[in-house]
Amino acid sequence: MNGFAKMAFTRDKVYIVDGYNVLRCGPCYEHLTGPDWTDDSFNLAREMLLNDVTLLVGREAEATIVYDGTGNVFSDGHARSVGPVKVLFSKTGKDADQTVIELARAARLKTENVTVISSDASVQNSVMGHGVARMSSRDFCRECNHLRSQLSDDIQAKTNTKSTIESSLPSDVLEKLKTLRDS
Repeated sequence: MNGFAKMAFTRDKVYIVDGYNVLRCGPCYEHLTGPDWTDDSFNLAREMLLNDVTLLVGREAEATIVYDGTGNVFSDGHARSVGPVKVLFSKTGKDADQTVIELARAARLKTENVTVISSDASVQNSVMGHGVARMSSRDFCRECNHLRSQLSDDIQAKTNTKSTIESSLPSDVLEKLKTLRDS
């Protein structure tokens, strides 16, 4: 049994994100990359993607972001949890595409609701026949922008609602306090 089949998927919805594909193809990350990827821009982009995936999955789903660790001799292929999201660099010698496909197939054995987020045609075609839903990097960015907008609207609505002590007191207590104040 390989390491992917052992991963416990406990929630009903599972997202598997092709990390670098989304960062390179997703329009919401274009401003971070510029013509040259530096360590700082990679780290910033990965952090932003982690935040976006966390926003997408909330408490209702589970997600794994897979990055390519093919040429990294230190990459062991083990996922590390960062909040509700697992972050995984593919094992040395194995590319992220293979890892995404294996994770999707293993997750599909555990639950019906598996979505792979990638604009890579070979990844999408490989998981399609296994009952796995697909979401492009562009659609992912569109969904994240929509969720951020909703969150911003919710925060704004709560900020505009004034909460006073008077509005939270029962009417009989409020009357007694007014009587004390006026006497």
